[in-house]
Amino acid sequence: MGVRNFLFSSLIFHFGVSYVSGCGSCFDPAIIPGKNLVATAFGSIDVESWDGTTNPFAAAPNDVSISGGDCYVVVEANGIDYSLVTSVGAPSGGILTHYGPCGHCSSLTDLQVYLDYANDPSKSLRGDVQNCALLETLLGWTMLPFALAENCIMNLGFTPKCSSIWAYNSDESSQNCFTDCFFPNYNLGDKPANEPEPNGLLAKFWFYLKLSNYNPCDPSKCSKQINGGDACTPGSYSGQTRLNECLQCDECKQGGIFKKYAGRTRRNSGIQDEIQRDPSEIADICYSPVC
Repeated sequence: MGVRNFLFSSLIFHFGVSYVSGCGSCFDPAIIPGKNLVATAFGSIDVESWDGTTNPFAAAPNDVSISGGDCYVVVEANGIDYSLVTSVGAPSGGILTHYGPCGHCSSLTDLQVYLDYANDPSKSLRGDVQNCALLETLLGWTMLPFALAENCIMNLGFTPKCSSIWAYNSDESSQNCFTDCFFPNYNLGDKPANEPEPNGLLAKFWFYLKLSNYNPCDPSKCSKQINGGDACTPGSYSGQTRLNECLQCDECKQGGIFKKYAGRTRRNSGIQDEIQRDPSEIADICYSPVC
């Protein structure tokens, strides 16, 4: 298992963990094609019992509890069937697929979607999911546009329940982050994901002035927590990896529940993509037969 340092209590996924850049674990993408998921050992009863038809963000607590353990792939003797196992320490034959407990986006099918987007600079997962959610945002929440958004996300390649958690997350963002995402500065997805803070007093003045809600991920403004720690990392609201206000709002208000139910995220899977993150937030998992 990859080495991890306990650097600061506000980091992303669980127990205040900060990942160390490098190559602590290998995951060979060649094992992905043709595999059939037969069982998943989730990290919590809430996640295990979720059927994908109810909104897990409804009445969510301010402090989201995400249980311990990491998610492993265990391939059966036939070389086709596999199970996902949440375990503290590698189970027999287990291959680490992401840090944190398994969830509804932990399958190898969902991993392949993330890798495909990360390996193709011409594609934008953020933009494609926003396009799927746009109809629902414009028409308001009814079952028809929600179902259309959910099906659109599934057509990107995600599994059904992973598509559902993405769709519910998008729906919550349209309601909870409308000001930061759509008015007056967002332009329906054209805004860069990262907006580093500028240098110079005049530049900073105009930067602060144009923003509808400056740094909603800052712990002084974000009341949400994960396992008793800050919901957002310092890199989300400061420095060169600072996120735009829309992504900050989403990470603050929806991030904890999404991580709990999805299980897999790009960061805890060791995948860097169009949204630039501090290297310490990217898990030390390398996609290669040999590290």
